[in-house]
Amino acid sequence: MRRLGVTAALVLFALAGPVAAATIVGKPGTATIVGTAKADRIDSADGKKQLVRCGAGRDLALVDELDRTSGCETVVRRVASDTTKGASGQHRTLLEPQLASSGSTVVGVYQSGRHELAGADAIGYATSHDAGASWKTGLLPGVTALSPQPGRWESASNASVAWDAKHGRWLVESAVLTDTEGGVLVSASTDGLAWQAPVTVFDLPRTGPTDAAFDKPWIVCDDSATSSRYGRCYVVVALAVTLPSAHLAVWSSDDGGATWQASPATLPAGNGAQPVVRPDGTLVVVYTDLTSPSYVESVRSTDGGGSFAAPVRLAQTELGEHTPDGLRAPLFPSVAVAPDGSVVATWPDCSATSNCLKSDLVLARSVDGSSWSTPARLPLGASGDDLSPGLAVDSASGRLAVAYLVSEVSRCCRLDVRVAVQNAGGAWTIVQANVRAMQSSWTASSPGAFLGDYLSVTWSGGHPVALLPIAFPRSAGSRRQDLFAFRG
Repeated sequence: MRRLGVTAALVLFALAGPVAAATIVGKPGTATIVGTAKADRIDSADGKKQLVRCGAGRDLALVDELDRTSGCETVVRRVASDTTKGASGQHRTLLEPQLASSGSTVVGVYQSGRHELAGADAIGYATSHDAGASWKTGLLPGVTALSPQPGRWESASNASVAWDAKHGRWLVESAVLTDTEGGVLVSASTDGLAWQAPVTVFDLPRTGPTDAAFDKPWIVCDDSATSSRYGRCYVVVALAVTLPSAHLAVWSSDDGGATWQASPATLPAGNGAQPVVRPDGTLVVVYTDLTSPSYVESVRSTDGGGSFAAPVRLAQTELGEHTPDGLRAPLFPSVAVAPDGSVVATWPDCSATSNCLKSDLVLARSVDGSSWSTPARLPLGASGDDLSPGLAVDSASGRLAVAYLVSEVSRCCRLDVRVAVQNAGGAWTIVQANVRAMQSSWTASSPGAFLGDYLSVTWSGGHPVALLPIAFPRSAGSRRQDLFAFRG
């Protein structure tokens, strides 16, 4: 287990400008990297211990675990690398991180050693007890054959994490697979570091490795002490995922994730579902439906997941799709709850552009999870397709933050991971975490270029905190796609 420090950014700034910004890529063996008086973008994440001295401008430094920095306003530091050795895994690759926070504790989970067809060698965790300033990382036990205290499953995927305030437990769900069986497990921890053996939410048979028996589970807990169902946690998953039998299903737990019960409710067909719980206990599930044309929809339950109202559309226009060839980035929504109890959702959509030539992230709000405002485009610039969002709302200020992937429109196969943060006055500031534009050929394949179906950001102690997968040029054919921490 490693403890890694992350320097706090005192000021967020847009890496798209100014034009005079200098890009500096350190060379292995160079003991010290010195910045200029410009707004530098420095990449010293080369696996060698170095000192990075930033200059007078507002600078970003992408650094290794043991690198030291001086005068750098924003430091994005490597916190984890893939250490698994499975024959099916693409090494070294980490991807699709998800985050939750409570107070100064932040817990993230991610896939380690991605398999091209589905899943990964293991599920990793990264935990911070100081609002993202430093991290400890490891692998969840008992999940797959390559986990510590090996489990019986061949691969794991789609991990998400929630805090159960009533029972004082972090809960992580993992989708697990063999060629003949699949299911969802939940691992629990009181501190985000020592994890219990997982329990099974459900399992079901599969007819083979390409059988999409279920997809995209997600976990959330009711953490409002005033709610009549305080302490109830939910797992939502897409079952079957092909029409006409496809539908969303819900399981719930009232004992800190020790046991799970299936809801009798019949939910519509959809995928990429994300559930949230409003302060009054209302469960809201937002998803992309499986019709053609497709829409982003929501359903809500006011009785703890026992029944759900009819689905409503978040936008009356069909979901326009513009995803670059060779990139895996499905059009799934991300959802969060604001301090006033309203629900906020964002998703990629190209219907506002001529001939659907570019995907932008749009945002809609609902006071009750049923009636939604007209979606508005987020002002994130015009450099490319904005995809794979992860949305968070600061519970104190109501400020938003979004982690997302950008595929450049004008130049093929160039990818960025970015974090956009809403300032106190409402304006947005964008940080591009990768100093050099990534080539899709550097990333994991699934089968297209893959950093995750969604990214993630959270708020802790007034800081936006994100874990971001960043890929580097291959060395002797080997991948290097590691996880980096950003703290604004």
